[in-house]
Formats: sequence, structure tokens, C-alpha cells
Amino acid sequence: LESGAIRGAALDVAPTEPLPSTSRLWDLPQVVMTPHTAGASQFRTERNLDRFVRNLERFRGGETLEGEIDKTLGY
Repeated sequence: LESGAIRGAALDVAPTEPLPSTSRLWDLPQVVMTPHTAGASQFRTERNLDRFVRNLERFRGGETLEGEIDKTLGY
């Protein structure tokens, strides 16, 4: 970013949160920072509830859950 190889960035997640006030990212005019809320929308609660209901039905039926995390994959 500082060299201009990347013209700009919109960042919602930082390696350390909150991003320290001493970070050089704050001073770059081509960087837009958001407070880890980029995934928010007016439909988020409805989508989460829908997924919960689907997963409850899948759980009761002995099926694999949607969005299940496999910790062995390293995330």
C-alpha cells in the first residue's frame, strides 16, 4: 500500500484488534478501515435464524450440519 503497488484497500479485520493507534494503516489515505462489521446487514438475524432452524432439523435427523467447522483443517 505504501509503495503504491496496491492502489487502495478496505480492511475490516486486522492481525491485532483493535488495530493499535500507532499502526501506519491509519495514516494512509487510500485505506478505509471498518470496525469488524463488514458482514453486518439488515438480513443477518433472519439468515442466522433460518440456518439455526435448518441445522436443528438436520441434527435431529442425524445429518451433517451446515457450516460445520473442521478444526483439523486449521481454521
